[in-house]
Amino acid sequence: MKRRLFVVPLLIVLSIFLVIGATVFAGPRIQDEDEPPTPPAVPEENPLPRLLPLGTEGQAVEPAGVSAAWKNQVTRPGVYVFYDFRNVNPADYPGLFNGGHMTFYWNQIEKSYHVYDWSVVDSWIANEAALGKPVALEIVAYVGASSYDTAIKGYVAPGWLPTITCTDSDGRQFKIPRYHYSTFQSEYRALINAFGAKYNNDSRVEFIEISTGVDGENQPVQYNSGNVLEACIQADGLGQYQWEMYMKNISDYYLAAFPSKPLVIQHYPMYLHDSERRTIAQYDGPKGIGFKGNGLKPDRDKATRRDDPASSFYLAFLDDPAISYSNTVPIGFETYQFYLTDPIWQYWAVLNALDKHADYLVMDQDTFTDGNPIRQESLRFAMRYLGKNVNNTPEVWVALRETGYTYYPQYGNYSFYLYQDNGVPGGSTKAVTYRPSGSGEYQIQNTLVEPNVSFLAGTKEGWIARRTNQATGNPYMWFKVDDGYLYGGTNAISITVTYFDRGTDTWSLEYDGPGGAMKSAGTVTKTNTNTWKKFTFYIDDARMANGLLGLSDFRINCNGDGDEYIHMVMLAKRSSSQVVHNVALQTGPNLVSFPVQPASTAIQDVLAPIAGKYTKVFAYDNATKSWKSYDVSVPSWANTLQNLDPSMGFWIYMNQPATLPVTGTLPSSTSIPLYTGANLVGFPRANSQPVADALTSIAGKYTKVFEYDAGTSSWRSYDVSVPSWANTLQELRPGYGYWIYVNQNCTLTVSN
Repeated sequence: MKRRLFVVPLLIVLSIFLVIGATVFAGPRIQDEDEPPTPPAVPEENPLPRLLPLGTEGQAVEPAGVSAAWKNQVTRPGVYVFYDFRNVNPADYPGLFNGGHMTFYWNQIEKSYHVYDWSVVDSWIANEAALGKPVALEIVAYVGASSYDTAIKGYVAPGWLPTITCTDSDGRQFKIPRYHYSTFQSEYRALINAFGAKYNNDSRVEFIEISTGVDGENQPVQYNSGNVLEACIQADGLGQYQWEMYMKNISDYYLAAFPSKPLVIQHYPMYLHDSERRTIAQYDGPKGIGFKGNGLKPDRDKATRRDDPASSFYLAFLDDPAISYSNTVPIGFETYQFYLTDPIWQYWAVLNALDKHADYLVMDQDTFTDGNPIRQESLRFAMRYLGKNVNNTPEVWVALRETGYTYYPQYGNYSFYLYQDNGVPGGSTKAVTYRPSGSGEYQIQNTLVEPNVSFLAGTKEGWIARRTNQATGNPYMWFKVDDGYLYGGTNAISITVTYFDRGTDTWSLEYDGPGGAMKSAGTVTKTNTNTWKKFTFYIDDARMANGLLGLSDFRINCNGDGDEYIHMVMLAKRSSSQVVHNVALQTGPNLVSFPVQPASTAIQDVLAPIAGKYTKVFAYDNATKSWKSYDVSVPSWANTLQNLDPSMGFWIYMNQPATLPVTGTLPSSTSIPLYTGANLVGFPRANSQPVADALTSIAGKYTKVFEYDAGTSSWRSYDVSVPSWANTLQELRPGYGYWIYVNQNCTLTVSN
């Protein structure tokens, strides 16, 4: 269901280290261990960075057997801003969306008989194009927006078309198109032909929404109490058969007018019976018309019906058209913040869409403008996978879940060419959530889900996850990679597992290795942080030819010493020993490093992927206790910092958020000389490690360690003189830079 919008005292906690505020000094000064050295908040004031603190307060299971050529018409998949009358600038929200969507009214364009004025459309497209945004267009004859603007009252087509006036249960009158009249359809066809003649070859236009009924969707009138409007138009001769024939005709008109554009019909609503969805799907899908569901949610009843071909509801529920044709025609979804008031719901709604191999997400502005990190993360994730297929996806993944509903929901995981199989012996997992049982929205009715797992509370990963079930003889999770992505040979891959770090037990990952033998990729020992963590296994000899039990490719083994709670598993192909590490960067200062050895350490080469998004970089010479800097506003030769390598921690100042991908090899071991006092270093390791374990090589020689979180503008610290549990820094992580204070010269050894 669519929504139509119209223009219309600070407490400082002193615990382990002291926060020093923004004080201006004439030159740099060396701080004690309570204040990690940092460049100035505004380095422009002095070419030599001052050592000032930055502040601490602050899966598609039924592919249709038809050509995928129509899917190939999708050239600019991504997130499109719903009803983008404000022309939102993507530069203000980098990486969150790439296009804009707009609905126009028929009577805005055809103001006199067969005279079409496209100026309002052209003006809006030009504004979007100036921002580099492709567009999606829709023209409607009737809107269900009377609750937003009572002056509109639904009908927005030219006044000379045939209509009927119906009264709803509240006494409001609505003029409704007589859709089944030949005169209405012939006039609509003329508009569609003119629409196509104008924009079919316009490169600024990415896709077209087929508009049939209210708000463009496949229902003739808006939802209304007692369905009295439906009764009115039925009495006028619009039965189910007439409505289905009308939808087919309109589909054909659009197909003829837009042979070069992706087309999507808006299939979620229906008129009199759910079977209308099956009828239009089986008519439009083989012709190459795609499907767009307006009202995307993270989970729902009545999502898919595939159990009984004799049922009139077979293949007729909300997501059945998208599931049936997800690999062959364009797929889109639309949703709004008022459907997804909890940001965690938005995260899972995005995963739901990607499971259907969506090409387009049309999202209202409220799903990203509030700055919520979960909302923004969900859209960045969407942008990475929308429009991708088994041949060009950067990774394959599976989000482990189960529905909380019982009336024909979508059971099982949300998968993107990687599948977890509960049917393989020893691998029957248990779905878990912190949500309670009950009949309310997103409460748990499904007995397959274990509710009230309180230690997962408040996390997007714990909204629904899976665990092993060793008590019932199921210590494994079995996974299968889509054969179209990877099958046979000797392959370099990475597998990243997002797991809940509870307890101090272990788990392992085992895979289909050389000759079909099961081989261990390694074992993880948990550290009881009660947080979600990621661990990446780098494998150079993966066969992945369905060689394990149940034709599986790899498994997670809880090792019989405690169950494992898993949110997501992601697999990527690598180029031989090359590893790509992504460094997340926020606007402003970031204290970071990278764990791989790139082919070139020249700073311009390392930072080339984020050119234009950073302004300054600072590194600290640990031996001389002095700063080196790189400023993009001065000639390259004038900068004292020319190279970056994995042993270094460095400050980088960003003018917008970005992700820095660094490609290279993981060093087996790195030796980093440290000198008495403060040292700024990197952490060249593939995975996180508890502080004490990471610094074993300098045990007894270090006193404090600091990490800066750019997302919260705050420090985390580890002080050897206080109990371990009292420290805010518990582990060292790849991608971060660290201040390490030592009481004597020594050498830190970091091993993979």
